[in-house]
Amino acid sequence: MTRRKHLKELVRARMAKTGERYAAARRHIVRETPNVDVTKGPGTHLTGNVPATTALRVLLTAAGIRAPHTNEPFTEAMLFGIAGGIGMGMFSFVYEKANFASFYVAGRHDWANDVRYLTRATQRLGAEASVAEGVKSAAQAIDAALGAGRPCIVWLDAAALPYKAMPAMLSGMASHVVVLYAVDEASRTARIGDLTDELIEIPVSVLSAARARIRKDKSRVLTVAAGNQSPLET
Repeated sequence: MTRRKHLKELVRARMAKTGERYAAARRHIVRETPNVDVTKGPGTHLTGNVPATTALRVLLTAAGIRAPHTNEPFTEAMLFGIAGGIGMGMFSFVYEKANFASFYVAGRHDWANDVRYLTRATQRLGAEASVAEGVKSAAQAIDAALGAGRPCIVWLDAAALPYKAMPAMLSGMASHVVVLYAVDEASRTARIGDLTDELIEIPVSVLSAARARIRKDKSRVLTVAAGNQSPLET
């Protein structure tokens, strides 16, 4: 039976239990139901609400790391808590020459440093995170991960992603993380996960440009492997 058929059954069961409309019930089910589809790329695709937490959840699941009390993938809520939970940050910028002002409010622990947030959370779960910086090292890390059937996390400028439909004025200011599942060399396309129910296919050239747009995040890649300790033993 395909995931699609399983998904419909799960959605209908939730609708009967909660009285929710189909769209609402489907969204809840999709968040917690792994999507294993080798035709779209290696690994297990999971959706969510928090970019870094959801991306880490995908990589942990692909590495075979499960919640010890259920032996299922960690829920986003539980992983969010383990990673530090709620935090608070706020900043604003005013660019007088461009006649532009921005106001940002963050609600995640360690919201300003995704590398530290991800690596510390991984360590708490007894796993090992590896971060590659620089064009050559990052390319090697991606090739090794995808070649082994494991997704990886890449940093990029969200404003450079066509499906985001963000204003051009935000270019270079929207640091973001997504999961890279596969690269099709024949068609020069990449398949990524970005809080979406299904994987997104974009040209490799677009992905590369987005990854190179923000200097401090340029070409960064993070991979996760299972460690010697069981989750939550550290």
